[in-house]
Formats: sequence, C-alpha cells, structure tokens
Amino acid sequence: MPREQITHSPMVATDNPNVFDSPPRRNVHVSWNAAGWVQVGIDVTLAEVRSLLQNAEEGAANAVRDGHPDLKTELFPVRVVSDVIERAEMNRFVKVLRNARDRAYGRDE
Repeated sequence: MPREQITHSPMVATDNPNVFDSPPRRNVHVSWNAAGWVQVGIDVTLAEVRSLLQNAEEGAANAVRDGHPDLKTELFPVRVVSDVIERAEMNRFVKVLRNARDRAYGRDE
C-alpha cells in the first residue's frame, strides 16, 4: 500500500512544551491501492482522542439532561480536521491525490 505524507511535523510523546520549535500539527497522509481505493488519514494524539470522547460523552449527558434521552448519541459523527495546510503543502497534496487517483482508479481520459 503506497503512502505519502503531506505535512511533516513532529509527533513526540512528551509533556515538555519546549521540545518543539513550533507547535505540533496534525500530519496528513494519503494512501492508495491499485485494487481501487484512496484514503486520507490525519494523525491525532491519544490526548486529542480522549478529549473528543470526553466531549461526546458530555454532549450525550446534556441531551439526556435536556429531555432528549431518545437521541442516538452513539451515532453522532465526530470530525477530526487537519491543521491549516500551507500553500506548498496543498500543491503537494493535490499532486499526490491525482497520482493516487490515477493509480487506484486509472487515468482520466
């Protein structure tokens, strides 16, 4: 499975804020397979995942508290977005996506 990393920021396991020259970003990856699929992935830290889950649990509790116990909170989507992608990274992203599309699905005529 070929994979290209679009953004390159360190994901270091440390609580020391001085480790990074700049704040860490969520790295973006593109994967594809000649069998016919393309996927975009975003790295998130375990702390971010825990925060997302905590927010979802609080939202479910608020729905029950506000008289909506029938809401299917387990089915609520959670979107994880990348950080802002700079212009040069975006140009590379488009190039990689086009290449992945062509290799996975064939070239457009």
